[in-house]
Amino acid sequence: MSTQVAVWRMGPEPVRLNPAPLPSEKALEDLIEGDPAVVGQPLLVIGRQVATSYGGVVDLVGLDESGGVHIVELKKDRTPREVVAQALDYGSWARALSNEDIESLWSGYGEGPLATAFDVHFGLDLPEVLNDEHHLTIVAGSLDAATERIVTYLSEEYGVRINVALFTHVADGDQAYLARTWLLPDVEPETQRRPAARGSRREPWNGIDLCFEMGELGRRSWEDARSHGFVSAGGGPRYTSRLRELPPGSRLWVHLPKTGYVGHGVTTGHAQLFSEARGPGGWLQGLALEATYSLAELEPDDAEWVVPVRWVKALPREQAVWERGMYANQSIITQLRQPFTLQVLQNSALAGEPA
Repeated sequence: MSTQVAVWRMGPEPVRLNPAPLPSEKALEDLIEGDPAVVGQPLLVIGRQVATSYGGVVDLVGLDESGGVHIVELKKDRTPREVVAQALDYGSWARALSNEDIESLWSGYGEGPLATAFDVHFGLDLPEVLNDEHHLTIVAGSLDAATERIVTYLSEEYGVRINVALFTHVADGDQAYLARTWLLPDVEPETQRRPAARGSRREPWNGIDLCFEMGELGRRSWEDARSHGFVSAGGGPRYTSRLRELPPGSRLWVHLPKTGYVGHGVTTGHAQLFSEARGPGGWLQGLALEATYSLAELEPDDAEWVVPVRWVKALPREQAVWERGMYANQSIITQLRQPFTLQVLQNSALAGEPA
């Protein structure tokens, strides 16, 4: 019997919602990349469309908080024999990954040191030994009896860490939902992380201060942001998703790479596409700005997004605040929790309380 997921709308009389075609493979892969917890425990993605030494291409590769490697592979339109065989082939490749191999994967995908990204993502030091175990997850919209039988056999008889995440896409009027279930029942809920074998926790976050890393690279300009009261990001979901989730009232400390901290402000609204955003001087797209913001014509996930900010203090880059040992991270938005950095900022020209 094949595994299926059914969804009902509750009311005086429950109504079963009809399944709709899944989003495109790219859209589903984008979703998983942006929030890997949708296929299990939280992961730090370290590679997408990764070429193996055996000629294959893995959809997504991630690390869990214990340093275990996770292979996530979308089923696409392959037969049961093909999809399971390919997952096992990728597992044989993942099994041999060394610490150096994993660092290399990250350097081709992420920004900055892997240890820093791991610390920001999990609040843990990077384990000294990575890949002490590996996991295989097949993502599918439906599952036939043959694949169920093969995966169950490998897991139960041979202890292979393999499972299938099944997604059902349903539409209910103008709303759409994704429901997920697992073929095998031994996947931990997202709220129950495995205890990390190694690593030490960071300082607790005060729930207020955030670091905003503003990469300019000609696409955006701190002087524009400083003059017109905004921060922005673009170029894909991994850059824009955090910005789009940022609520009004968030306190930001803006850091320019290789320069220092230049801004301290509070967000005053939700993210908007650059092409639809206004500043105090009018539509941003119509202002004489230093940078190009050339992503406005792209799809929303790739386009430039803007969040309005009321600056407490905004300094020219020449007056940036920086001391050796201060916190910086190349992720767009991270929790600012390092006591030394907070102390320096609170005693600097950027200090002040929001109005």
